[in-house]
Amino acid sequence: MQELLFKEKSAFRTWSMRGTLHLLPSFEFRTYIGALKTREGYRNGAWLRYFGVTLEEIDSITKAIGEALGTIPLTRKELAERIFKGERLRPGETPVGNRRMTVGTHRILSSWGEFLKPAAYNGLLACGPNRDGEATFVRADRFLGTKIGPDSAESMKEMVRKYLSCYGPATHDDFARWWGTQPAPAKRLFKSMEDELVPVDVEGYNGWITKADCDALWSVTQDSQVRLLPNFDSYVIGFRPRDLLVRGDAASLVFRPQGWISPVLLVDGRIVGTWERSARNGNNGLKIRLFERLTSSHKEALRDEIRAMSDYFGSDVAAAFERG
Repeated sequence: MQELLFKEKSAFRTWSMRGTLHLLPSFEFRTYIGALKTREGYRNGAWLRYFGVTLEEIDSITKAIGEALGTIPLTRKELAERIFKGERLRPGETPVGNRRMTVGTHRILSSWGEFLKPAAYNGLLACGPNRDGEATFVRADRFLGTKIGPDSAESMKEMVRKYLSCYGPATHDDFARWWGTQPAPAKRLFKSMEDELVPVDVEGYNGWITKADCDALWSVTQDSQVRLLPNFDSYVIGFRPRDLLVRGDAASLVFRPQGWISPVLLVDGRIVGTWERSARNGNNGLKIRLFERLTSSHKEALRDEIRAMSDYFGSDVAAAFERG
């Protein structure tokens, strides 16, 4: 992963969909940043009041982050020092005065990235390699050797196309939850793309797919599959409605408090259990909690998955089962 991010630079890690950290392909940097620039929730009054800054101050901080960062990674502390103790935000010369330095420094140092996210959305910040266990940051466009494109409605349309190709049929509400926006702008976005979209009814669930995906979708044949998916797998995060994905009484074991997503056992596209791995004294253990009974063919397919996991870790993985 480190080679992918910091040597090949074929991917970059930054705050994006739903304001959470994602790995994104570098060759699509301009498209993603063009879309992320529309994430302007930090400019509304409620956000500004909550974090105790004005719009002019957060704009000044965002600009200063872009000026402070380059291709050499900086820790949060180093970045805060450059912004608030250096020449970029001197009291009396910018909207950020002495009364803001303490809160500003605190927010830069926060692991939640409150004041870092606006810079990320504007292509000015991406994650660098960890240094002595500390996170670092670089100027995204300069580190990747690319340019930040202009704001573009086309970038958001491309996000819709990507989303529907992965998760369709889906509605504008589904997209809004995945992207992290309100339903109203998502509905307007879908409306502007009507000539590209096709309505689909899946057992009473009405959604949209792209015309470009129609042929591929109609040609799909049902194939029984069993998969062990890791934490926060994109299939689980993006799937809507969730009651088609997991039984209602088991949903809380998958979608847990504070945004935690459990590793899951997937059978024919549905979640039928969770799993966790333990490694002690060189031995790999796998505890699988089942919500539903498995057929004999599914059990055999699961054994294949466990053998593949053993090959990956280079030692046998012993599985234990319990009913959930």
